[in-house]
Amino acid sequence: MVKGCEAPEVILLRAIEPIEVYGYAAMGVSVEQVAAVEEQEEVEAEKYLKGIATQLGKSGINARPDIIHGKAAAALIDFVTKNEIDLVIIATHGRSGVSRWVWGSVADRLLRGVCSPVLMVRAPGCVPEV
Repeated sequence: MVKGCEAPEVILLRAIEPIEVYGYAAMGVSVEQVAAVEEQEEVEAEKYLKGIATQLGKSGINARPDIIHGKAAAALIDFVTKNEIDLVIIATHGRSGVSRWVWGSVADRLLRGVCSPVLMVRAPGCVPEV
């Protein structure tokens, strides 16, 4: 380590998107049930991120888990911009064609929406399309 330099902090982010259920009552779903699902999603995200932070910590990497709320791309862009993040690393499924049109691409929107460098990494199990 260079004298006077701090080890960089890695922020592990997970965006929790709001559940959009139109006409709860007509579907037999209560507001409380939706809130319970959202709460469970946050608990699982915290557990997942803390597990990764612990693994990284064993390798000497200073990692901090954080959860943000909102539409994934917009919430990530906002976080990166407000916190002046130096480098963004994001896993991507590498969808293309109709699949990408239907599902969108958070990674692509993030790449176009921030000024920080963005490193995209293929998710495990990715099969390239020809």
